[in-house]
Order: sequence, then structure tokens, then C-alpha cells
Amino acid sequence: MALPPIRPFGAVIDRAVLAHANDDRRHEICGVVTAGQGDAAPVYHRLPNRSPTPQHDFVIDAASVAGLGEVLAVVHSHPEGPPWPSAGDLRRCRRMMSPRGSRCRKASRMLGCSGSAAASNTR
Repeated sequence: MALPPIRPFGAVIDRAVLAHANDDRRHEICGVVTAGQGDAAPVYHRLPNRSPTPQHDFVIDAASVAGLGEVLAVVHSHPEGPPWPSAGDLRRCRRMMSPRGSRCRKASRMLGCSGSAAASNTR
């Protein structure tokens, strides 16, 4: 499955997200990209999908993100859906990342996505 770059994070993050999506093709996977420490590159963190219907949507609880550092993007897959964030996805991003979440819609268009993964940048 080909996946265009989840700009601006680069090939390492792209491979990590794609591997995560390929590990569970039946459910929406989810994770976050966080800022690296100091000059280090951003890091992708796999997170559990707490949705009661993980084949159709995703839920990331606050406890899963606590302590990971500055979240730059929320990432999830659509195993059987379109390759872009839905309106519900953007609402979840906004709630999770408030007040920065208001930037999700603009950034999700900028980042783009294909195949099974979608990213919503929070900057």
C-alpha cells in the first residue's frame, strides 16, 4: 500500500504510520506525532483506539497522550473509508487539541493522505 508523505514529518514517520495501519487493517488505528526532544526529529506514537466501534471511528483518551510532549499531529486510518479526515474526525481533533484544534481543518487539507492513513496537523 503506497502512502504519500504526511508532510512535513518525513519518511520515518510515514513508515511508522503505514506499519501501524498494516498491523490492523480491520480497525481504525490512531496515534500522535510529537515534537522530538531538543533538535531530535518528531516521533510517532501508536495509541490504543478506545472507540466502541473501532472499525468505523477512533477515540484517543487524554491519558494515552499525557506525558508524550507537544502533539504536532493526530493520525488515524480509514480501512474502508475515504483517505481524508471526516467532519467527525476533525471535531475529535479539535476537542482533543483545544485550543490548537481549530487549526485541524486547514492542516488536514495541507497534509493530505491516501490509502489507509489520515493526519490532522494541530499547528
